[in-house]
Amino acid sequence: PDDDCATSKTIQELESTVARLSQENDTLVEENASVSKENEKLARRFVELERALDTASIEASECRASLQSAENRISSLSEEKEELRETIRRIETEHTATIAELEGISQDLANSRSGEERAQEQLIELQQEAEEARREVESLSEQNRMLNSQVSSLNEYHTNAQEELESWQQAKEDLEAEVNT
Repeated sequence: PDDDCATSKTIQELESTVARLSQENDTLVEENASVSKENEKLARRFVELERALDTASIEASECRASLQSAENRISSLSEEKEELRETIRRIETEHTATIAELEGISQDLANSRSGEERAQEQLIELQQEAEEARREVESLSEQNRMLNSQVSSLNEYHTNAQEELESWQQAKEDLEAEVNT
């Protein structure tokens, strides 16, 4: 009878333990299902973040290409500007020489009446050349002003592109950090 009682008690304890373990197993199965769902969500989020990172990388590359193009254009415009400056200097020198020559001719005319018609024609030609040189200087000065404006615009575009590139790079680093966590 004592053995039957002890056996019955042991069976009850085992049944209780089995019920408790069964309940714990059910809880673990539920938790496992919840963790699996969370893992699926995280996997989808990871894919989204990878796509966003790829997009950000492409846009950053495009920004770098635009920035390089702008820098190349600025360099080209700077070269053109320097060439125009040289041309203006040359024309101004020619203009000064023409003015000096005109003054010399005028002095020659005042000193001598001989060859007056020829001198008058030369004077007119030189005045026309001087006027053409003046117009060319004005035209080149206007071109120089326009080039300065373009360089200024490209410098502003360059600055904006640089800031946008830095912004994209920061966004990329943030996305990479989020992906790695």
